[in-house]
Amino acid sequence: EKEDYKNVVSFARHCRKRGIKVLAYIQHASVYPEIMRKEIPNLEEWCSVDRNGKLWNYLDSYWRWIPCPNRPGFMEYMDTVITRIVESGEFDGVLFDNMMNYPCYCPDCRRMFAEQLKEKNFDFLYPEFVEMPPEELPAEIMDPVAVEFVRFRHQTIANAVKHYRDLIKSINPEMFISANLPVMPWRTGLIYYNM
Repeated sequence: EKEDYKNVVSFARHCRKRGIKVLAYIQHASVYPEIMRKEIPNLEEWCSVDRNGKLWNYLDSYWRWIPCPNRPGFMEYMDTVITRIVESGEFDGVLFDNMMNYPCYCPDCRRMFAEQLKEKNFDFLYPEFVEMPPEELPAEIMDPVAVEFVRFRHQTIANAVKHYRDLIKSINPEMFISANLPVMPWRTGLIYYNM
């Protein structure tokens, strides 16, 4: 982390002298309250919540919360981190790990999902009163609201990736960008993608 950054830079410089491309690693799917709360006391306001309003833990890691890309504080923080990395000139690119999207039921996601339903002409219901579908859905989804919820979650991650790409390229068009986007094929990924 910050204290070890000088060692990371030293390592990156040694690699680059030898023709090895160096990508800066950015964890996207989790934040660490035991480390980050000192700097960001309202960290939980950036994070994804389940249908009951409880913070999502990253898998079984009680010490890792899952951020929500639709909450402004998280994206602003990421912009700061990315800008510092790219402007440093020490790296050839950025690797985003775990660009996944847990289902989030925070007020921002609820509002944005209702807006998407309105945009998609779901005029057979009142979008502002729609309950967001549960985390787990059957393999074959017949409910049009649930299908749109899957699209909403995919679009959330697509928007985040595009935002990061635009930011990085605006600072240094030569930077490599890589991301670990988990495959979204079927039920094993339900909790992440509802497919």
